[in-house]
Amino acid sequence: KRYNKMVTKKKLNQDSPLLFKDTKIIDTQSPINKIRNKVRNLLNASKAIVPKNANLEISHHYGLEKFYKYGITMINIINNAYCKKLIIVLLMIKKEGLSLNLMW
Repeated sequence: KRYNKMVTKKKLNQDSPLLFKDTKIIDTQSPINKIRNKVRNLLNASKAIVPKNANLEISHHYGLEKFYKYGITMINIINNAYCKKLIIVLLMIKKEGLSLNLMW
């Protein structure tokens, strides 16, 4: 698939074959879909007006697995009169077995 990441389960020697059983496939699309859906739900709940053609950018410089600690999402809204950037931060706080999502 387009959004899968393949890594080897063991170190390979030069010129040795790469077998499917020695690879691990990581689905990177599922976390992206979850982030997109959380942003969509937040924007719908806040009654924010976002054009249908707006693109969602997901910034995850430290990897998708650390997105809720360091990442942001951004939507650029551009028309003839102005340019606006919506920056949405989705933080996940874990404390004593309790998981809490903060969105603003």
